[in-house]
Amino acid sequence: MPLTAVARLEERTGPTQIDRYNRQRQITVNATPDGLPLGEAIAAVRQKSAELNMKPGYGLVFSGNAKQLT
Repeated sequence: MPLTAVARLEERTGPTQIDRYNRQRQITVNATPDGLPLGEAIAAVRQKSAELNMKPGYGLVFSGNAKQLT
């Protein structure tokens, strides 16, 4: 499934700094699951992130309402 099937991508400028979480570099992705229950959106994100086969040391951390459901 292409990302464009479930997301609208917008290129924007960002801060010129390195953000960290628990002393590790991080990126933040904000999303609003339009019409999709949050639990289903979380499951889809987990499935897609597992397919990325990230190298050791990389991972996924939920925040906000998604963190409360996990």
